Amino acid sequence: TLRLAVLRDYSLLGASAALLLVVLRVLRGLSVRGEYTGSIVLIAERAPLENRGYFAAWPQFGCIAGSLLGSLAGAAVSNALDADALHRWGWRLPFIFGAGIAVCGLLFRRRMTESLDLPAQQRQGSPVLLAFREHWRSILRIFFLMLPGGVGFYLLFVFAAADLTERMHLSTARALDINSSSLLVMLVLTLPAAWLSDRIGRKPLLYLFVLGFLVFSWPL
Repeated sequence: TLRLAVLRDYSLLGASAALLLVVLRVLRGLSVRGEYTGSIVLIAERAPLENRGYFAAWPQFGCIAGSLLGSLAGAAVSNALDADALHRWGWRLPFIFGAGIAVCGLLFRRRMTESLDLPAQQRQGSPVLLAFREHWRSILRIFFLMLPGGVGFYLLFVFAAADLTERMHLSTARALDINSSSLLVMLVLTLPAAWLSDRIGRKPLLYLFVLGFLVFSWPL
């Protein structure tokens, strides 16, 4: 994130600037998703069965809260600076502030422990290859279960914000205001929905989400 903030632009690096931007975003995305999904698994494995949905939703709550803070930071910078200053240097400010999360991560890591009580034969070889070899059906099921939520989130909160400015000609500040409002609604609903999943089951909520996404995407 900090490297994104200090990355030199096209006028100095040429096409290398775009390539470096993509590489940094990919590395950042892999790091975030590894942390995010790993934390959900860690909590779900240790949560009481009757409240597993509620406990396992807290990483998602934190992820949405982080996205909301990022969107609010972008909205604040966009509202505070004129378009020229925003494009020249202002866009770097949220990335500089966001790099502070590394400090929090380091503090968490110093206090976390995890034990793996696996038989000796399972500890041999690559755990990734072992998972794909012995649990590929479960991996495929989870992939397709997560697909609507993953596509939906990035379509609504990443692509849509850019589309509002590029195709619908809203200001960056206005687009980020809309994005922040939507994230706030999602943040408020996440934990109650997780609590409800412990009461009525996961499938009804998954069906409701997918149906709502199909029905309401176009009018919204």
